[in-house]
Amino acid sequence: MMDPQAKSVVDAMQADARPMPSDDRIWLDDYRRQLDAVVAMQGPVPLAPSVDRAVSTGTGALGLRLYRPTEHGPWPTLLFIHGGGFVGGSLDGYDIPLRWLALRSGWQIAAIDYRLAPEHPFPAAPDDCAAALRSLFEDASLGAERTRIAVGGDSAGGLLATVLARSARDGGLRLALQVLLYPNTDLREGGLHASRRQFDGIVIRIDELYRSLDLYLGGTDRSRPDVSPLLADDLAGLCPALLVTNGYDPLRDEGEAYGRRLEAAGVTVETLRMDGMIHTALQRAARIDAGDALITRIAAALKAAATAPSH
Repeated sequence: MMDPQAKSVVDAMQADARPMPSDDRIWLDDYRRQLDAVVAMQGPVPLAPSVDRAVSTGTGALGLRLYRPTEHGPWPTLLFIHGGGFVGGSLDGYDIPLRWLALRSGWQIAAIDYRLAPEHPFPAAPDDCAAALRSLFEDASLGAERTRIAVGGDSAGGLLATVLARSARDGGLRLALQVLLYPNTDLREGGLHASRRQFDGIVIRIDELYRSLDLYLGGTDRSRPDVSPLLADDLAGLCPALLVTNGYDPLRDEGEAYGRRLEAAGVTVETLRMDGMIHTALQRAARIDAGDALITRIAAALKAAATAPSH
């Protein structure tokens, strides 16, 4: 049974649903406005301080918002990558839950303002995330405790976190944890995962998902492991993972399939399915108790990673 608080969100979204415009720009503007509207649902601002910084990349400056649990660092640091189908989402849309996460975990949360498609198609997003991760290791002014750096994200951001975990391993960077919140893991289209059909229209409309992927990928091969990590054949040796899925989520099955792939490769994985819960649970933590509990659960995993032997 769907969580009653989640159902009230879904009912409101479905009552307000409109036909998808044929024009990409009109659709994209409307889609981004809907994502930004979640900000108004987040409640009062907690007191975790934040600092906006810019880090250099090969293509220019990249924004990082650093949420700091205490006045003095360095801090163990989670690089967090927001969702939004690679074409939407923003730092402001995740501001409140990430402040809560910093306060509850004792970790610095570094939220990345990566470039979005279609203005910046693949591989701009993974390139930006890789540049931000390098900066956390190399730039002491960012305040990251270099032996305790983790990556994480939700939805599309979860996919980008999986890509970062693999590239970090290949580049000799040791990560403490990967936090994968209801991630995309397979960007191929079609009837590949039953949950896409079963829960189509519950927060995620599959026609909108495929449209956003077209804008992000263009003609890119969707079986590439940096596009569809479920298809990667080199998962051994990755850092431990917390993988969270939702019972009523079109992305549920591909996320859980990726967890099984990690386990088969010998990676330490804690898998949590939030029965009764919907996509975007983290962002809606002020309105959905299970979303608030998710923040506490992530905080516990980060605390454990801060005291575990480095990998």
